[in-house]
Amino acid sequence: MSGAIDIIHKGNNYELIALLPSMADENTRSWGNHSVTAQIAQLKKQDLSIIIDCGIDDFCLPYNDAIHKALVENGISHDYIVRPGKHDWDYWVNALDYQMLFFCKYFLKK
Repeated sequence: MSGAIDIIHKGNNYELIALLPSMADENTRSWGNHSVTAQIAQLKKQDLSIIIDCGIDDFCLPYNDAIHKALVENGISHDYIVRPGKHDWDYWVNALDYQMLFFCKYFLKK
């Protein structure tokens, strides 16, 4: 939900800096290699169910749009939801119904 999936642009937040070397120029490649976008080729080898759910006014929307387009270009099945809202609890509380339905269907198939 409202995933901050582009760690190069948001990596100094969310305590990622403790997990990866500093975002100095010499480490940019390392950060890029750990981004979701760089991992898409690996997704083709796995049987995953992916859902991306983001508000139209969420600061994460451009990054979620980019990952959606990359998934489409690579033929990776996923659900992509964009609805009114922003990166806050009001959006997430409403999104829980959609998320729970997605996961319920996934686990019932298994």
